[in-house]
Amino acid sequence: MMPFLIRTTWRKVLPACLAILTLTSTRGWAVEPPRPEAILVFGHANPDTDSIVGAIATADLLNRTGRPAVAMAQGPVNPETAFVLKRFQLSAPPLLGTIAGRRIVLVDFTEPLQGPADLRDARQVLVVDHHKPAGLVGIEPPETWVQSVGSVNTILFEKYRE
Repeated sequence: MMPFLIRTTWRKVLPACLAILTLTSTRGWAVEPPRPEAILVFGHANPDTDSIVGAIATADLLNRTGRPAVAMAQGPVNPETAFVLKRFQLSAPPLLGTIAGRRIVLVDFTEPLQGPADLRDARQVLVVDHHKPAGLVGIEPPETWVQSVGSVNTILFEKYRE
């Protein structure tokens, strides 16, 4: 049943996700505990494949540019995402804790209700999204990688090609 779900649900998203997972898995991406100075990169409250892979890829891109970052997840991965991560021998990002006072990156969402309760107490440094921006919070405007495309990983795939 899993291949059927992926084929029907992720027809547009999966190619970009798989390309990014291939790029990040060749670099030996691994789950690591978040360092105090690291930027926390996470997707929405009910993480799907686009959100989880997007957090992994964004953290990888930030690390490649000298900005220490770690991918996190707001909740456990769903069966589709677990299937994709297992296929590429990757672990799911650790679960997000308190973010107050931390630098953060929002991936695949901008709506505050889809974020953690202490979202307003964190410093957003980047937003990567393919949805219409809605309700960004924070004192200063974050850097944004927002495009109207099929998935957040399409944006990230293009960033890898730059």
